[in-house]
Amino acid sequence: MKELYRPPEVPKTIKSIRFHLATESDVERIAHVQVLKCLLYKEDQSGRKALEYGLLDPRLGATKRNELCETCGLDHQTCIGHWGYFDLPVPVYHVGYLWHIVKILQCICKNCSRVLIPEQIRSRYLASCSNPNLEYVQKKMLRKVLHKLANRTVVCPFCNTINGTVKRGAGLSYIIHDLSKNLSKNIDEHVEKFANATEASSDICNLARKCVEAIRPSKALQLFSRIPTQDLPLLMMPLGYEWISHPRNLILERIPVPPNAIRPSVISEVKSGTNEDDLTQMYQWILAQAATLEEDISEPDQIACLDNLHAEVARLINSQHSGLPPVQDHKFMRGLLQRLSGKHGRFRGNLLGKRTNYTARTVISPDPNLRIDEVCIPEYCAKLLTYPERVTQFNLDFLRRLVLNGPYKHPGALFVRYRSHTTGPEKSGKDSDVVKKYLASVKIRDNVSKSLRVGDVVDRHLIDGDIVLFNRQPSLHRVSIQAFKAVVKPNRTFRFNPCCCTPFNADFDGDEMNIHLPQSEEARAEAKHLMLSLRNIASPKNGEPLISPIQDLITATHLLTLKDVFFTHDQACQITCQLAAGSHIGCDFQLPPPAILWPTRLWTGKQIFSLILSPHPSNEVKINLRLPTKSIYSGSKEELCPNDVVVIYNSELMAGCMDKKLLGGGSKSSIFYSILRDFGGKACADAMWRLSRIGLFYLSHRGFSIGIGDVTPDSNLTAAKSKLISQGFAKCDSYIRQYENNALVCNPGCSMEDTLEVSFK
Repeated sequence: MKELYRPPEVPKTIKSIRFHLATESDVERIAHVQVLKCLLYKEDQSGRKALEYGLLDPRLGATKRNELCETCGLDHQTCIGHWGYFDLPVPVYHVGYLWHIVKILQCICKNCSRVLIPEQIRSRYLASCSNPNLEYVQKKMLRKVLHKLANRTVVCPFCNTINGTVKRGAGLSYIIHDLSKNLSKNIDEHVEKFANATEASSDICNLARKCVEAIRPSKALQLFSRIPTQDLPLLMMPLGYEWISHPRNLILERIPVPPNAIRPSVISEVKSGTNEDDLTQMYQWILAQAATLEEDISEPDQIACLDNLHAEVARLINSQHSGLPPVQDHKFMRGLLQRLSGKHGRFRGNLLGKRTNYTARTVISPDPNLRIDEVCIPEYCAKLLTYPERVTQFNLDFLRRLVLNGPYKHPGALFVRYRSHTTGPEKSGKDSDVVKKYLASVKIRDNVSKSLRVGDVVDRHLIDGDIVLFNRQPSLHRVSIQAFKAVVKPNRTFRFNPCCCTPFNADFDGDEMNIHLPQSEEARAEAKHLMLSLRNIASPKNGEPLISPIQDLITATHLLTLKDVFFTHDQACQITCQLAAGSHIGCDFQLPPPAILWPTRLWTGKQIFSLILSPHPSNEVKINLRLPTKSIYSGSKEELCPNDVVVIYNSELMAGCMDKKLLGGGSKSSIFYSILRDFGGKACADAMWRLSRIGLFYLSHRGFSIGIGDVTPDSNLTAAKSKLISQGFAKCDSYIRQYENNALVCNPGCSMEDTLEVSFK
């Protein structure tokens, strides 16, 4: 009989995950080297080689291109780094657990370390705390009750020692145990216990006189280590895991050192040497203070050094903790907490909201001067977004100019990649002979520009005309990401034509959008022909236009096409000149004959609107429409043209007034849908751009005025208001009289008072 085949690796389901405090053995187990020296480099080496057993020990990971990790043998791109550790000469409080340490000290005896719960109720609470089925809310309430009971106990039921109030001290290196309320006798004997400390500091002498004891980390560690195992459930720490969930792990004796890859050294371009990471500098300060503590120094200096050690360890964990002394030169140092939390931390910045290369994100704002297929990119972003352009005989001079501009002047270039003529025998691989040079200095830029040849690749800045992908989250449909042509301007926001808001469901109240820069000619070509906004004006769902005029553009066009809008020759030419901008510079525009010849030549707003559809008689866009619209001038006879029908003949507005149905709103009866259907996306985009230019110019120069008389009520409104108020008061008075005479009829289920109150509403 054949045996049933069982695969060696079967996927399994995780049942639970348990988190616990890192113990000293955990830190030592994950580490590969113990750091013993605070120096970083060997002093006798001109090449600044990392010092062995230092903070940049090569066994902590490779950081340079020509080095291999001494632990795993991989290069700097493959090695993820390895941990180290160092031991502190004295225990220190973990600043993140300081409040929990105070809570535990309030619950235990300061002599025998037993939890201050009376014997008569201890067994009942032990049974409740040991229940594994307790919910989080129940555990929280039970912890609160136990803390309240233990904190109220003054005399320990096991050793009869008097316990006082425990609270945080002024610094980070001690916790105050106040016995003044419970210890009224033998104050001199209490002060003699702190003879050595009082000589070092008069403040400690005053605290001792007040029967206040300073609990240093070493004393707290002794107390926590003596807590019996059977008392751990009363501190809400489970039995069976006391080796990892024990209060003594809240106090630091061994500090892990992160890999070199997390805190890389940067070679300085200004001066010789390197700029070290904030974490490396803070670890140096801790090791320096630890080395000073191990020296033979006086008692006052030892206490001051101990306080400095606590401050540096606290700064390493949380550099923004209150009570920390300022850093030299007032430089802000990023601690471990700052690297994890916040918008730019590891969780929100890298895990939940990942940022990749060749992308940018910022706030959006409107710009009606842009075409619907253009997006304005800030110059700051354009200097960071690069495109690898290959050198040909046609763009050689252009790319040389970009190389000379360098990375800091736009348009410029950041890197040049070329194949070297000689490769070392140790190099192997397909791209081993490719050299990538950063154009940082002027000398490098001059040499590279002279030696630039066909076939090299220049990582240049994003420039005008580049194809970018524009996206707003959430991407609910296909047109939530479209391709646009970049226009680089010195501003801080992404700007685009407000006609394009509908596909992205965007508005300008603080929304943010993303830019993606394609990195190959194939990707650029696909984006240009498939995703360009000119090819996505209509919805793929039903063909209705998605990109159309909105808000102020509709208002401006409506006001422009009213029957009483006239322009002189100067005004008409000024409005028409708005069309001569951008790619339309040099195009032909022809002002139609004036509608009124005498006593002065005047052009109507309808004639100006006709220029939006067809700016020149030779223009190929000729549309004919006849659609009903809202009647603006009600009561007019038909021969007086009530403007309730829009008539467009050969792209010339003959009658009617523009409204939302004819301009936007996603209707297939709109003017721009007719242009899109008959003449394509480019003609439709040109017409929308002309509408944006003329409409916003007219609206901004037309203006409106308002005075006090426009918002002051007239006599009729004032009289009507007084009449309504008088009627309301009279009605309330009648209800009150009925209530006083007991004649008010009660509502079902209500008393007379409730009925009166309801009647007033």
